[in-house]
Amino acid sequence: MGTPVDLVHGMLTVLFALVAVHALRRGVRSPGTGRRDRVDHLLHFAMAVAMAAIPWSTGRSLSGP
Repeated sequence: MGTPVDLVHGMLTVLFALVAVHALRRGVRSPGTGRRDRVDHLLHFAMAVAMAAIPWSTGRSLSGP
């Protein structure tokens, strides 16, 4: 098992991955929507994928002692 911090990182990754899947589905499979709405959903997909990777960055932790 990992530490509680690893558990929170995993939960955040799953959360943002689910949001990314939802945005991708809406961007690709929404019938009758305009190009602007599709681009909006695809940009939300890209943002959610980037946010899913944030908890696993190799930089210094923000929490202090």
